[in-house]
Amino acid sequence: MNYKDVLPKRQFSTTQGRDNEFLIHKTLLDNLPCIAMILKKGTREIVASNKAARDIGAVPGKTCFGTCVNREDKCPFCLAPEVWATNEPRRLEVKYRGAYYEGIWVPLSDDLYVHYIFDISEREQAKETLQKEKIFIYAALDSQIDTFFVFDTATWKAIRWNKAFRNVSGYTDEEIASLKAPDAYLSNEDLNKAAIFINKVLKKGTGKIELVLICKDGSLVPTEYLVSVVKNKENHNNYIICIGRDITDRKKVEDQIKNQNVLLEKAVQEKQQEMELLMERLIRQEKLAAVGQISGNIAHELRNPLGAIKQSIFFLNRLAETDKLESASVKVKEHLDLLKKEIDESDRVITELLKSTKIGPLEKSQTNLRSVIEKVLERYPLEKNIQIKIDLKPGPFLIWADPLQIRQVILNLLSNGVQAVSGSGKITISAKKTAKNKICIIKIQDDGPGVAPENIGKVFEPLYSSKAKGIGLGLSICRQIIENHGGSITLTSKTGKGTTVSINLPEVKIRPADRVK
Repeated sequence: MNYKDVLPKRQFSTTQGRDNEFLIHKTLLDNLPCIAMILKKGTREIVASNKAARDIGAVPGKTCFGTCVNREDKCPFCLAPEVWATNEPRRLEVKYRGAYYEGIWVPLSDDLYVHYIFDISEREQAKETLQKEKIFIYAALDSQIDTFFVFDTATWKAIRWNKAFRNVSGYTDEEIASLKAPDAYLSNEDLNKAAIFINKVLKKGTGKIELVLICKDGSLVPTEYLVSVVKNKENHNNYIICIGRDITDRKKVEDQIKNQNVLLEKAVQEKQQEMELLMERLIRQEKLAAVGQISGNIAHELRNPLGAIKQSIFFLNRLAETDKLESASVKVKEHLDLLKKEIDESDRVITELLKSTKIGPLEKSQTNLRSVIEKVLERYPLEKNIQIKIDLKPGPFLIWADPLQIRQVILNLLSNGVQAVSGSGKITISAKKTAKNKICIIKIQDDGPGVAPENIGKVFEPLYSSKAKGIGLGLSICRQIIENHGGSITLTSKTGKGTTVSINLPEVKIRPADRVK
């Protein structure tokens, strides 16, 4: 009880009317749930007392210490002298002879004061019991391996935590008490996640979440939190309780499983891609085989009539030369020349078609790439406005390949480059070896108009051509040859900036006994 609750309403100012005042205070004292006495200053003689005081013998004329505590002199803890000196109330809680008491001394007049004595043994025993329970609870919490953390939703500061949280976080008790929760312990990303989660928990009452605790030294501890809310009597959210378990080991296992799944999925995808490439290659080979068979049949069927037509043209030309044709011989001669030209072009197409569809078995040997390029240039003279740049590193640039088939690849790609620059431009043939991947990289680049983006994926398909007189087998045959060598070929292009064809061939150690082709 607060001593202000039992203060007299007013003090005596004179000695007149004391009898009435005593009657008032006697009534007041009798109604108090404690021992209450009006005493004389100095002597501590009882002037008036309430029923509770009189029941223990504290009656007027006797002293407070002689009746209340059965002492021959004043109590050692008595604060009455301070009240006499300062004319201010005093209060004290004391344990005396196995019991707990609260004493209040209040000045009443120049020579009187009031003394209240409350027996607070039950309250103090309850406090002791509560303290023991608190000590037990705190000891139990400190013995847990899981972290325990409670913060106030009004201040967002911690009010209770256990030893495990202190050890894991690395903060001292003073630091934990001063830090704002949960801001001090989470990353910005986790703070946003936690804010959404807390709003849900405040409504539902409980929840579970995984967050990463940032310790004082900057280390990260993946933690799973079980969270609950403590409400007051008005059903307002007062505190949030967080019980955290370190899930570092579990996360490692989960990551291992996840990585294994990724590797497995990657392996499956690689195998699937490999199967798709094999299927694509098989389909392409079947297409080429079909084209080759059809080409042979077409060539056989067309060359006989074309040969007969050519013979007839030759005969008619001889007649025209000897003026044995009629006066329209000039016009006839003009048409005969046109027929011969077109027949020659048809024969060339048939010849190229047959050559393109026939890929013989590989006969690999140590091959000098520069020699192959030079032989191609000898067979394929260029116009004077077309520049050729050859950049091979190192030199001599030796590869393990079929020289004839590689020559056909270079010829096809060079022919495409020449047609792309249209009589004026630059073509670069470069090659290098990568020690890391053991791959030979050959590139043929032109500065022509480039290939439209929507056509890049079609250029290696059989019978696809963007040229008016193209057969559509050149790049397809190149791809077949390079893949037979265990390599790969790709085409990149930017409209208006040219095209680059890249060939990757596996590098194989050259044996000294192998002959340079």
